[in-house]
Amino acid sequence: MSSIKDCLNRNVRITDERINHIRENHPEFSYKDFDEKMINTLQLPDIIILSSSDKTVELFYKYYFNTPVGEKWLCIIVKNLENDFLI
Repeated sequence: MSSIKDCLNRNVRITDERINHIRENHPEFSYKDFDEKMINTLQLPDIIILSSSDKTVELFYKYYFNTPVGEKWLCIIVKNLENDFLI
């Protein structure tokens, strides 16, 4: 995956390194449809919150009823610089 458009029509760069980091540190995201849920969260979030500690960071939240660990909020964190990218 290289980049996708978020709900605000911005390109969000998603690197293999970030995906590997997420999966290594959060094994609950190793399930097969995580990529689809990540994209869906960026394109159709339930809420977007601006970080209180870093004004260049946004948190995209979407609630999922069916995950390997039950009902959960998925939070995708995006840092906005010249090119938006996934943290």
